[in-house]
Amino acid sequence: MSQQDRYLIVLSLISGRNFADKSPGSLVVEAKLDGEVLVTDPVAHTHSPQFDQELAWEVDRQTLKQHRLHRSSIKLQLFSVEGGGSSKLAREPLGYVVLDVRSASERQVYKWFQVLSSRCRPSPEVYCGLYIDQEGASDGAKCVSLEVKRYSEPGQSGDGEIIQIGPTTPAVDDFALSISVVSFLHLLNLLPSDLVPASSLSNLRLGLRFAGQDYSSAVFNEQDCTKLTANQWTFTIRSTVDFLRAYFSQDNAIGITFFLNDKPIGRTQSNLSSLGYRIGKSLPQPINADATFTLSALQGQGTASLVLQFNLEQIAPMKSGDAGNETTHVTDEPSTQQSNNALSTIESSPEEKIQQLNDECLSPPTLDIDRALGPPLANQQSMESTNQGTSSTTAFSQAPPGATQPHRFCYTIELRTIRACYTPENDVYVYARYVYPLFGTTNPIMTLPPIQLSSSEAKHFSQGLCAFELAADSAEFKSRLSDEPLMTQILARSPGSGSEESLIGWAIIPLADVFTKPVADMKNCQRRRLDGTVYVMDNSTAVAQLAYSLVLDDFGVYVPAVQTATSPDPHRTSLPTPPYTEAPTAYLQQPGDHELSTGQLQPLTNIRHTPEYRAALELELWKAKEEESFKTNLKFREQKMLVVFAEEWKRRENEREALCKKKIQEYRVLEDKLQNVLGTLMDREREFTFREAAFKQAQREYEKDLDRREKELMSSVKERVKEAEQALRVEQERSRCLSDEVGVCV
Repeated sequence: MSQQDRYLIVLSLISGRNFADKSPGSLVVEAKLDGEVLVTDPVAHTHSPQFDQELAWEVDRQTLKQHRLHRSSIKLQLFSVEGGGSSKLAREPLGYVVLDVRSASERQVYKWFQVLSSRCRPSPEVYCGLYIDQEGASDGAKCVSLEVKRYSEPGQSGDGEIIQIGPTTPAVDDFALSISVVSFLHLLNLLPSDLVPASSLSNLRLGLRFAGQDYSSAVFNEQDCTKLTANQWTFTIRSTVDFLRAYFSQDNAIGITFFLNDKPIGRTQSNLSSLGYRIGKSLPQPINADATFTLSALQGQGTASLVLQFNLEQIAPMKSGDAGNETTHVTDEPSTQQSNNALSTIESSPEEKIQQLNDECLSPPTLDIDRALGPPLANQQSMESTNQGTSSTTAFSQAPPGATQPHRFCYTIELRTIRACYTPENDVYVYARYVYPLFGTTNPIMTLPPIQLSSSEAKHFSQGLCAFELAADSAEFKSRLSDEPLMTQILARSPGSGSEESLIGWAIIPLADVFTKPVADMKNCQRRRLDGTVYVMDNSTAVAQLAYSLVLDDFGVYVPAVQTATSPDPHRTSLPTPPYTEAPTAYLQQPGDHELSTGQLQPLTNIRHTPEYRAALELELWKAKEEESFKTNLKFREQKMLVVFAEEWKRRENEREALCKKKIQEYRVLEDKLQNVLGTLMDREREFTFREAAFKQAQREYEKDLDRREKELMSSVKERVKEAEQALRVEQERSRCLSDEVGVCV
């Protein structure tokens, strides 16, 4: 495995809360990924245990991609160990947490996760994060240290302070970085639960930490957020593009904190990768980027979103003569987060950018508003949204004085047909999905329901058309479309209830090519149309051919209705544009609906002075109050039900123990009877064996006596026969003698 293809899936465990206090015991966590189990060191089992440990799995690029496509998950099992023992028999399971590998990115994000299947109330929670660490980048981070210094140089803009990033020798370029607030959402979620929202809307302040120094905004309240959105910080940075890119890629390059009465209520730390990856080998033109930051409440579980706009441009380079003659005051201010970071000059390849966009599409959608600084279209009709996606109304940044005026556009994207470049072995059902934040929405647009992929004919997407309305400068609009083509995913969904999905490939649609087509004059707009086909690629292999249609309608110069409204009040014509604080509303547009009359626009008023806005604010406060009341009642009912459940559980536990004791006693009685019967059987068996042996002995003696008597009888018979024969011979001899004597006498 090469150094650049080695990745670490890092699980960082920070702390926990709402755990049962078992001070003599310990707490361990087991994490399992793809059959490999890692275990943390035991920590004290307190109410709020402090883990401060990391577990890592080493994978290659292909394995990481497979984990994301297969929706692999990491299961964390928590165990309570009595007395710090390591035996598995002494461990008590406390519950588990499941983390999705698709949510892991190079950005370290930490959240509170609730422990599932826990018997404790309230349920314990674990503060942890999952991120990807490339080992090649980590090893290279040891070569150069990013050091931050501050120069006090008269004649510079602002307070004359220059921020030096990196070594002094190669830093020959000066850059101007401006940070401005675009909007914020759900700020009330950061307020502590013990404060009434109506009395907590004042004395708010935004704190920014950049390059090791803290900056603060003016005090504002939630109803008058124009003071917040009007804040802008400007910095003069002396560095190179390589060191800037490396510095902006740090995990804690910027810190944001919201204050209430000079007390922090929400905080976050993040990198500026959205700005860093757009920095090339040089900076001939200014770079504008928007980033959305999610702030976590310090007390509670609420979150809020803040959108910041970053503008980076290169200013006149520092001359060598000036560098030798200037008198500066240097303050070494190395930040703690910069000691282990290094210069990374390797730019992302197109394949890596596609993979990054794939990760963003697979992760849960977050709010990312793209420079919505101009006034949105008034009285916009919202039509019924469907599964295939929605379109949005967005306004790009206003042109500077002397530049061309923005035009009103309607951009229609239609994914028409798809045809496979090979013959699928099984039935494959596919659909397309894409996300294009430039049009003001980060919600994925999908062509559901899926259609069957075939190589013999092109299949039509049933829901493949989506239209977007926006106002922008023509040149800027064309430039942004050229820089950001449309990345379209083609996903396969398995039939059945399981509905498993897998990525087939990517299709890149160049949206700026529509400007090369001739203009056709329509009834109330100028239309350009482009029909084309692209290949769906997977690892440099064409797997399908996608046909699409692009339509761009130009309705002419966009004039907000607030500029043409007539009113006796002279202040009505100079109302400030309200900040863009909500995600844009999107709608589906069918073919033929592009001709929207500009006469339908209604005069705009300051939305914060309308009774509807005040009613909405009162409704929001009432909603918060009702939610708090509902949570209180729910908690009370939950406690009451828990008491009932505890009593019922105790009653059933007593019954179960009594029944268990009765059964155990019966078992012991039966066991005693069985032991007695077994003893009797053993005695009888021994007696039987003894009698059998005696019988066999008597039988053997009887047989011996019988043989002896039989032998004696035979010998006695033989002797008597012998005596009888002998007596017979004597008598025969006497008879013969007598016969002879008789014969003589005659």
